[in-house]
Amino acid sequence: MSACYSFHRVKSFWPRLVFFILLIGLSSPAMSDDMVFKGPAESWVKQLDIPAADPARSDQIKNGVSWLLSDDQIKHRAGGYVEYSRTVYKIVDRPGLDRGASIDLQFDPSRHKVTLNHLHIIRDGAVLDRLEGVEFDIFRRERDAEKGVFDGWLTAHVNIDDVRAGDIVDYGSTYEVTPLVGKDLFFKNFSTEWEEPVALLRTSIIWPSGQPLQIKTRGTRLKPSISPTGPDTTYL
Repeated sequence: MSACYSFHRVKSFWPRLVFFILLIGLSSPAMSDDMVFKGPAESWVKQLDIPAADPARSDQIKNGVSWLLSDDQIKHRAGGYVEYSRTVYKIVDRPGLDRGASIDLQFDPSRHKVTLNHLHIIRDGAVLDRLEGVEFDIFRRERDAEKGVFDGWLTAHVNIDDVRAGDIVDYGSTYEVTPLVGKDLFFKNFSTEWEEPVALLRTSIIWPSGQPLQIKTRGTRLKPSISPTGPDTTYL
């Protein structure tokens, strides 16, 4: 089964399970050399309650991790945009510890400023805050180096201390994005379904009403709700 969305102003072809967004924007701020920080999410971000997994799909869980929430929220900013991403999953058994006891934040330091906003472990209903003790192990992973292609992307790896089977891991990060080229263009694509069960996928985009997004879908009947919010329009 395939499903996809696309917002754009040019002809494009995209694989299954994708949203695509393209928009003409405004100016560009100066680039930042900073890479990874720790700090709270911005005030415009709307937090969701953690949804429950569908018990009817428990036999489809892979590698000991039950995905509960994937939430992406995007907001226009002069010369680029800000993207908040939150991921929540439950480690259901010991094999899941190998997969769920660490997180990776991938970024291009030439155009991304990254902040880890929160890192929680929820155990027996108690929320354990692990953000303060986070240490980032930053390294370069060049997958096409043998072809002479170096893309400059880095990975900030975080080991999560004292994770146990049955824990829920909840983390959020913010990317401040400043494009290097095409500073007046914006696009985004995203999946509307995964190969593994996930309780809730949500994408919200807040963009100036004077620069309406154009939407294209591939293999899905889902339609975003579109609503004005002051000078902006929200696509959900």
